[in-house]
Amino acid sequence: MAVADNGWENWQVKIRAIEFLGKAENPKAVDLLLKIFASRSLHYSCPAVKTYTAIALGNFKEDGRIQDILIKGIQNDEPQVREACVRALGKTGDVKAVLVLILLLNDHSIAIRLSAIHALERLADRRAIPYLEILSEKDSDEIVRNVANRALKNFHNK
Repeated sequence: MAVADNGWENWQVKIRAIEFLGKAENPKAVDLLLKIFASRSLHYSCPAVKTYTAIALGNFKEDGRIQDILIKGIQNDEPQVREACVRALGKTGDVKAVLVLILLLNDHSIAIRLSAIHALERLADRRAIPYLEILSEKDSDEIVRNVANRALKNFHNK
């Protein structure tokens, strides 16, 4: 935790520490990870640090603060941070994220749409089905249509 919290630590080392904290799923790490993610400090503003912190936060399913900060993170200026927040929302298992993820199916970014599809598939909330059906038929990108179609098949097999 000291390495992840050290503002002067090399960003690559900091990322490894953050990854470890996420994989260890130690509840004591949540406050630190939330602090790093929410910070506007130059020591924590690196998009890679924010990205890996969002992914690590997705492993903490029991803390209600995490969903809120990940939803705010979807508005981040950095595309990889936004995408990591979407993926992490799917990992949390919290179905309260479903409506936010459904809205992201219309995002201009193909990466965000794909991540939203995967997150919705992971959450397995049937409210997503009609929206995935529309996406599988009408999205402008063939890959998005195919991934949405595959997600629908997985929904029907559950």
